[in-house]
Amino acid sequence: MNYDKVTIILKLLSNPIRLQILKTLCDRSENSLKTCVGELEKIIGVSQSSVSQHLAYMRNARILKYEKTGKIVCYEIQELKVKELIDFLDKL
Repeated sequence: MNYDKVTIILKLLSNPIRLQILKTLCDRSENSLKTCVGELEKIIGVSQSSVSQHLAYMRNARILKYEKTGKIVCYEIQELKVKELIDFLDKL
């Protein structure tokens, strides 16, 4: 992972809602659970449209993967990307 990619991801995670989303998805991934937008809306306490917008930013940065079934979209973290970020930061 290079400095440009790390900067993009860290800038993305400087938003408290996106950081909450990442924390929630990380916690749930320990149990191999995907999390749907509606669940995140309830857990984080913001509107569905706000959650969806934040998830889109995170998806574009490729730190999330998603699965769409009809109108339901569920997310999980891209573990390799998050691990690469942690490893990069650990070396600083």
